[in-house]
Amino acid sequence: MPNIGRKPLNPSSPVGQVRLLLGDTDPVDAADGDGEYLFYSDNEIESLLNMHGGSPKRTVVRILRSVGFAQVYLLKKFTSADVAVDGTAVARELRLLAIDLEREADEEDARGDGGSVFLTSPTGGFGTTAMDAYGEIHRGEYLIPGIL
Repeated sequence: MPNIGRKPLNPSSPVGQVRLLLGDTDPVDAADGDGEYLFYSDNEIESLLNMHGGSPKRTVVRILRSVGFAQVYLLKKFTSADVAVDGTAVARELRLLAIDLEREADEEDARGDGGSVFLTSPTGGFGTTAMDAYGEIHRGEYLIPGIL
């Protein structure tokens, strides 16, 4: 099923902000103002936004956790002659990114300002500091191999 959405992306709309956070900003096969995006259709993103109070960041937190779950559930960890896949490592990175983004959303909620849409770090990459489910602090950039 194609992931159809409006083109060009509207970065001030909640759907556009979700796409910006996911890095899903360049649709292909654009026709009549629509294009096919990599991850989700606009309708799917709107439904996810509705389930998460209209918050783009909280919506992306749920998406990252869902994709992380799928990585562990479907890929697990295996090695063949020429390919190694570590779904647990990808899931861990997705979870750390989700924790970082959720903390940012919590801080914005506490301030009541809605904050910005972008994650930043001193090095300019995705992610800053995150605490994992075991209470360990992780600093640095969190890259999501094969996802972003």
